[in-house]
Amino acid sequence: MPARNLGLADLPAEQDVLLPVPRRKVEQPFGEILHLHSGLVDPANAVRDPVHLPSDLLRRIAHLARREIAPVARDLRDELRLTDLGIRERAAVRDHPLGERAQLGKGLVRLVWREETHGTYDRGAVGVGQRLREDRAARRELRVERARSPALGIFLWSRAAIWLAAVFSFLWFEPNRHPAAARWDSPLLHELGYGTDVWARWDSAFFLRIAEHGYDKASAAFGPLYPSLVWLVGHIFFGQYLLAGIVVSLAAALGSFVLLHRIAEERLGADGARRAVLYLAVFPMALFLQAVYSESLFLLLVLAAFAFAERRKFGAAGIAAGLAILTRVVGVALLPSLLLLAWRQRDRARALAGVALALPIAAVYPLVLWRQVDDPWAFAHAQDRWHRHLSHAGPLGGVWDALTNWTPPGAGVHHAIAVNAEGLAFLVLFVPLTVIAWRRFGAPYGLFAAISLAIPLSYPSSRWPLLSLPRFGLVVFPFFLALAVLGGRPRVHTVIVACSALFLGVAIVQWALWQWVA
Repeated sequence: MPARNLGLADLPAEQDVLLPVPRRKVEQPFGEILHLHSGLVDPANAVRDPVHLPSDLLRRIAHLARREIAPVARDLRDELRLTDLGIRERAAVRDHPLGERAQLGKGLVRLVWREETHGTYDRGAVGVGQRLREDRAARRELRVERARSPALGIFLWSRAAIWLAAVFSFLWFEPNRHPAAARWDSPLLHELGYGTDVWARWDSAFFLRIAEHGYDKASAAFGPLYPSLVWLVGHIFFGQYLLAGIVVSLAAALGSFVLLHRIAEERLGADGARRAVLYLAVFPMALFLQAVYSESLFLLLVLAAFAFAERRKFGAAGIAAGLAILTRVVGVALLPSLLLLAWRQRDRARALAGVALALPIAAVYPLVLWRQVDDPWAFAHAQDRWHRHLSHAGPLGGVWDALTNWTPPGAGVHHAIAVNAEGLAFLVLFVPLTVIAWRRFGAPYGLFAAISLAIPLSYPSSRWPLLSLPRFGLVVFPFFLALAVLGGRPRVHTVIVACSALFLGVAIVQWALWQWVA
């Protein structure tokens, strides 16, 4: 409201504004500016008058009962609290420099105008009632926004859709499954029928074998945390370890959706957070989040480590990082990012000590292997099973192999080209997403994405240089934050969802038929 219409320059510093209207349809609200020493404000200010205060308060309540406060809706509880709030506000200014408390009925100043009221207001020129209502409405709106997080809904419908698609693919195409499926199949992968067995393929046999019988030389490549949880839940389920693996994966996936939404919301707002979770849910390799694989647990621990570190809880971040390394060795990619975040803190030594807690926790892995297979470095030696080797050129060696080695011996030419083209396409996608994550969200996020990408590129497979690279990208959550940035444009969002859902459908059919995925 324009100051020249109110004559505020001629009024005392303390004043109150009410918006009273009769009980009829309101076209435009009337505002009344009450002088500090007016009769209507005086009862609220008379906190040192114990004799007249009860009658003054009753008169005040009766006055409010005959009027409605516009432009907000009526709330009887707020109107009854109005007097108490006024007392507390006026009590702070009883020693006003303009003089002592005025007597009842003196100095009343009323200026009536017909101006539109807006959502924003000057707290010095708006009454206690409207401020109370605005604050309560803001708190209610904040609670509703938090309660309506889309993470749970996206998790439920995406997991249900993927599950139904996998079962349908199995029933429809089962006679056409991979002719060599018997080489990889195992009795460990069958418990309650195809409805659950469909989520146990390939590496699932290693996890279930560790959970039931412990490590051997071949299974040493898989971290102990996920199979340990499967063992624990399997005992609760009376020996149904496959079902236990699905439950552990789904529970971790739900936690990942929730944490990703919270991290993204702080940086991208509600819409950006919803896009990030949606892109994770329909990512072509998202089926692994409910399979008997460790991806969902690893993703949860990575998100937890970053969430703790951003809140300066570096001890908890170090513990989460250590558990991530116990899940997958590639979890060491977390350490440089956490150290960078800790280095920026004022209490640097304490923060770095918290991150260092990851090391003794991660040391459990080689100790377990030393005890069970007499080789603490068996997890590195087991990589030979997948024909992986350390490239002397680092990540560039993997990129070079991906560009030059397209048809491994014994593989069909067209199949080999399709598999390598898929890996190369994801590499071309992940590199710019890493750059976007670094520039938009800072060095810790970009560094984690870059190292997570560099590790598998530095250990290429001699047969399939980019083996499992798309699946490895599933757990690099800065990729989805970067995609959410790009998806802010409606057309780009449509392309991302459509392409992801299309290739996710193809991957589900491949998975159900024992065709190699990732």
